[in-house]
Amino acid sequence: MKIVIIEFDMKRGPKNIAQFPPEENFPPKELILKIWARHEMEAPRNFIVIKQDTFQQATQNLYCSVKKKQVITNHQFLIILEIPPEEEISIYEDILTNISDEIIDNLNSPQFSRIIAEAYRVIKDYSNLDEDQLFLELFKDRTRNKVFSILRQGPIAKHQLKTILERKWGYKDVRIDLLLIPFIRLGLIQIHKVPGIEDCIFLLQDVYCCLLPPKDQPTHLEVLKRYETLFNEPMVLNDQDTQELIQMFQKPGVKELCSLLKADVANGMPYDVGLTVVKEDIDLLQEIADLGFIIIDKQQQIYLVCEKAFVRFKPTYLYPILANRHETGEISVEQMIQQIRLLE
Repeated sequence: MKIVIIEFDMKRGPKNIAQFPPEENFPPKELILKIWARHEMEAPRNFIVIKQDTFQQATQNLYCSVKKKQVITNHQFLIILEIPPEEEISIYEDILTNISDEIIDNLNSPQFSRIIAEAYRVIKDYSNLDEDQLFLELFKDRTRNKVFSILRQGPIAKHQLKTILERKWGYKDVRIDLLLIPFIRLGLIQIHKVPGIEDCIFLLQDVYCCLLPPKDQPTHLEVLKRYETLFNEPMVLNDQDTQELIQMFQKPGVKELCSLLKADVANGMPYDVGLTVVKEDIDLLQEIADLGFIIIDKQQQIYLVCEKAFVRFKPTYLYPILANRHETGEISVEQMIQQIRLLE
């Protein structure tokens, strides 16, 4: 995998700008011309994919490309991502499209090398995360928690979001595009152009974390008694409990232990096997029990009591908020209508 930045001049053709990881050989000119031609043919669609033999070996790679115009200079650029052919394209489209503005806007800045390196790391890391891991990334990050609280107030432009984070909570050098990636990957938000705003963020789904009983019915009496007290009321977690839960699931072996216990709810697991799964960490095993996820009975057998779940729901609570914000002039009628359309 690598990310390549190309400037394209209609008279002079392509000019190599940068790539990461830094290598001597850029993609060949004929490939760049082919990518540019596809962009021209498929306009106004801004994301294209080409399958092409690599110029260094006999295998085929996928080349994903986004075309961007630098506002200050009016120059045209291609941000190209080279990936293996078996990868899921939609994942990279979301990420590449979202971070391309930051890359192009910082081409001549002192921090450009750091930005392209971080963009590469984010693309590589986030493309490999499943839904559960993306939710963990979303909830464990305090800055993203602040972002979520702002998005729950309705449509907002990217620059306005950045300003609020900096002025209200004192965040410096906010990287909005990187912060938004888990939201986009999970389908919680969409970014649209509305009159007067190039990139307005709209909330499509909200989410909460809760505890649920396993689908399979347990037979162990102690587990059944725990059920009666634990699930006597809805087990929706507050922010603090969610943070503690996420921190625990980041520890080695916790996710694997819960998955194994879920596969055999009735019989559980011997204590020594569970201890092996969590890398012989006795304190961690006890922490999982203290948080109520497992029971360790007198026979040193481990049973699953509950599992975590991230539940999506439509944020219909936005309707009165939208009406009030429109009346006070905080959002335009176009923003309000677009948000209502997306909710419906």
